[in-house]
Amino acid sequence: MADPIIGLVMHLCNFDQKVYHWLMQWLALPLQQLGSKMDTSVLMFGEKQGTGKSLFFEGVIKKIYGEYGTTIGQHQLDSQFTAWQSRRLFVLAEEVVAVLRSTVISVR
Repeated sequence: MADPIIGLVMHLCNFDQKVYHWLMQWLALPLQQLGSKMDTSVLMFGEKQGTGKSLFFEGVIKKIYGEYGTTIGQHQLDSQFTAWQSRRLFVLAEEVVAVLRSTVISVR
């Protein structure tokens, strides 16, 4: 079972050994040092669908970290309510877009 997972992670890291090693260390830290604070986060962005990001999250991350992982959509990102963030270490944002927000100031 580990070989397909390693292959998937390598694929997600574009077969870059340094990136793969860093990601594996990053994923292991919360398991090896319970309660440790993460100084960084991982953002996996793909222009194409079907690259394996969701498969990795649902099939590996959520199985290991359980309730500490969640999947969100555009609605949660746009909402003023942040209850979904409580007790989360890993978040998969599905089908979201970056939106440039500007504030219009009226001068009287």
